[in-house]
Amino acid sequence: MAGPGGLASDPVVVVGAGLTGGLIALALARLGLTVIQVAPPSQESDASAFGASVTGATATALSYGSLSPGTTGRAWRNLERLHGTLGWTACGLKLHDRGWLGRRLTLPASRVDGPTLMAALPRALAAAGVRQRPALVQGLEAGAAGGWRLRLLDLPPTNQRQRPQGEPQGEPERWKPPLAASILEARQVVLAAGAGCLDLWPPLARQLGISWAGVLALETNPGNNPWLGQVARGRLVLTQQEQRLGLEDQAGWLAEERWIVDASAAPWGPKGVLLGQISLVRPLDGTRQAPDPARMEERLRQGLQGWDPQLAALVGPYRQIPVAFGRQGRALVGPVPGAPGLWSFTGFRSPFSTAPTQAAQLAQSLTASLTNQVQPNRRRTKQTDQNK
Repeated sequence: MAGPGGLASDPVVVVGAGLTGGLIALALARLGLTVIQVAPPSQESDASAFGASVTGATATALSYGSLSPGTTGRAWRNLERLHGTLGWTACGLKLHDRGWLGRRLTLPASRVDGPTLMAALPRALAAAGVRQRPALVQGLEAGAAGGWRLRLLDLPPTNQRQRPQGEPQGEPERWKPPLAASILEARQVVLAAGAGCLDLWPPLARQLGISWAGVLALETNPGNNPWLGQVARGRLVLTQQEQRLGLEDQAGWLAEERWIVDASAAPWGPKGVLLGQISLVRPLDGTRQAPDPARMEERLRQGLQGWDPQLAALVGPYRQIPVAFGRQGRALVGPVPGAPGLWSFTGFRSPFSTAPTQAAQLAQSLTASLTNQVQPNRRRTKQTDQNK
């Protein structure tokens, strides 16, 4: 297959699952490029299930998916016209920190449901012609003759991921499906793996920071609470000002770790609810170790206590994941300096609002770069033919 303008069929490799990886893969495929997306399957996007690092993890399934106030959702409606249902919906918004007015007033808003999006992306990518390679990326290095070499751990087919008969039983979580090492070579690579981008290309740390985000993820809304009643009606319950953004802005000046809790609630999947969000940011000294989840959950519940003690006491699993953010609030979208053929698409402050448009823009830039590479080759070939 040739791309626009007769571009060679060398595939563009997109590293990353979830929102950013899926959107940029779809945008590149719409422009006629051959695309390979390297990522764990969406239902297995927690890389720790395979004993791997955070390069396979995605925060999308645990995100509130809210679009910024004033965002119309047009980009998502266009995506759904092209690719089918992706989880976008109009919804109401309650600002619980605005007293009686917040309880009475329902503001217009929209959101993308993370589990719905993660379930829909494989189908949409396949229909768009994107080749999905279920693998974890263990390393990225420049190729000897240009381009890039990705060291992969390929996941076995789904029907081979169950514990074989005769395998010692022990504790179920200690058995890992077998992984096969391989090498994938590509001229163009897009890093859309969130926090995992730093594992693959450490120089991005000059522009990219990591926060640890945690939520209470209840698969069923227990109800019996006015705010949970609002969530059951499909509404977001937030504060007027999200504290996470201010904490990320301070990352470059921190001398010790800091954390905040945004007291909030949102629908999650068909019947569930995401409750609260704790964000922990450390000094930008390269520390990547996950914080103690028990301590983080305790802090999250303490933060919810000041909003609604009943919500703070709800029984439900705590889940946390590293999240990439661009320093000075700027996402990393475009070519990586000093690394020809390497592109970044990560670090978004409001990813559900801005990533669809920026995916289209990056896809156009990458395609234009390939076109500019092809045209000099054509001129050289034509000149050689004339000289014969």
